[in-house]
Amino acid sequence: MLKSICEARPQDLLEADGIIMGSPMHYGTITAPLKKSLDETVKYHSSLEGSYGDLTIL
Repeated sequence: MLKSICEARPQDLLEADGIIMGSPMHYGTITAPLKKSLDETVKYHSSLEGSYGDLTIL
């Protein structure tokens, strides 16, 4: 399943077998929508232990 960051829900992390995120750099950090989305997923991080994920910053 492929979703843009605007379509993704924090709960989607729990249903995924793997997670790949990509972002260009803006002023030394990831884009605001991706940062906001990651901030909203903090409550799920402990449930993701043992999952695979990757964040690529371009």
